[in-house]
Amino acid sequence: VDPISLRRATAAVHIQPNQQWQDTGIDLRQGEILTINSSGSVCYGDNNDWCYGPGGISEIAPSNWLAPGLRKFGLVGRISGSSPFFAGSGIQFTVASGGRLYLAPHDDLPGYGNNHGPGYDSNITITSLGNIGGKVWKDQNANGIQDQGEVGLPNVVLTLVGDGRTRQSLTDGYYSFTDLQI
Repeated sequence: VDPISLRRATAAVHIQPNQQWQDTGIDLRQGEILTINSSGSVCYGDNNDWCYGPGGISEIAPSNWLAPGLRKFGLVGRISGSSPFFAGSGIQFTVASGGRLYLAPHDDLPGYGNNHGPGYDSNITITSLGNIGGKVWKDQNANGIQDQGEVGLPNVVLTLVGDGRTRQSLTDGYYSFTDLQI
């Protein structure tokens, strides 16, 4: 396993009710799993006429909104310059292209000055998927190092502890476990 490429990180981020595309300070890498769980509310209108949680409403936003085509009044996100996605609460997906994570309450752009309320508190978890593998061989001199002449062993069944998955070594002794969540 290459420990440099694997990580599990969490962050708590507060999203202000009246600002668009707030920088979370979180840099994501391609292939990582992003989970966003949010709570709180943002109120819209001069008198806090409508208050919504991060899930927003099922109505779809028109083209003059921050994220057209996504649910209105919820939490939206984007990674660097990518297209926005609906973040809401409880969303989990694999990052297609790395970059900085930005979040915002979803509103029409001219109305941002009228947003009030506590905002959204988002707990963000980033998990990498990793791979582990190696080679099974007959260690003739029991030194723990594969020396010249020590060949790989085929058809050895290996079980990944804590996961339960099994693999059988190939004809040259090599094996691998992929898509491991750390």
